[in-house]
Amino acid sequence: MEQRRGRCPDCDSGVLSGDGRCKHCHGSGTNLNLASDVPECLFCNGTGVCQTCDGKGSFSPFDDTGENDIQKLFE
Repeated sequence: MEQRRGRCPDCDSGVLSGDGRCKHCHGSGTNLNLASDVPECLFCNGTGVCQTCDGKGSFSPFDDTGENDIQKLFE
């Protein structure tokens, strides 16, 4: 089975490949939700790097990420 790599759906921007930045904080690492008292981004833990592709910008749906997305929501 052929594995095709494409643009990461969770990167901030990019046309053919993502830019590797977290789309929730736009790569700043800070929490942009003004109603929250947590200073760092909850999705990238303050790193600013996309957690789906680890900053690579490309993603294959067949890659094993090693985490369950539903479990990640409840951490």
